[in-house]
Amino acid sequence: MGQSNLRTQSLDLLRFPLAVIVVTVHVFNSGGMAFGGEQFDPASSPMFMSVSRFIDAFLRGISVPIYFFISGYVFFVNVDDFTPAVWLKKLKNRTKTLLIPYLIWITLELVLILVRSLPAFSDFVAYPDTRVNLDFKTILSCYWVYHGGLLVGPGEPDYAGSPYPLVIPLWFLRDLMTVVLTTPLLYWMLKRAK
Repeated sequence: MGQSNLRTQSLDLLRFPLAVIVVTVHVFNSGGMAFGGEQFDPASSPMFMSVSRFIDAFLRGISVPIYFFISGYVFFVNVDDFTPAVWLKKLKNRTKTLLIPYLIWITLELVLILVRSLPAFSDFVAYPDTRVNLDFKTILSCYWVYHGGLLVGPGEPDYAGSPYPLVIPLWFLRDLMTVVLTTPLLYWMLKRAK
């Protein structure tokens, strides 16, 4: 078994536990939660609070840096010399695996918002007096840093100062794509710094 194959198998083995950590960090929090219509007070359960503190201390703060590290490691696996041709090949692969899914998910969210704004669906909208604003700047902001303004009326939450795209969990992909684009500069800086 080659070293490259061993690396691939190791990363494959890490996928499931890392996915469980992501779900745990996002779902398990010490804020109040509703189960079956009843509000649950986490402070009433010492076991819950202990697990929550463990997650906050050891998982919540390190999960994103670990994923960025793994992504960077995988980016440079089996690269002996980082040439412009190698970078363009990697960029092409990341376009398929990062950029295209990113664009599809945000576009689907925009389509969903548009469909829900149709008069036929007015009974299913929480805020019936809300209308959709489709100016170019607002649509563009949905893909990078959503500033609000897509929905005009009482149904639009305040997004002032939000650093996220319209589909909030996709911030990780957006930032990862930015790092991929700046990889030649990062590689040059690391090579110069030894």
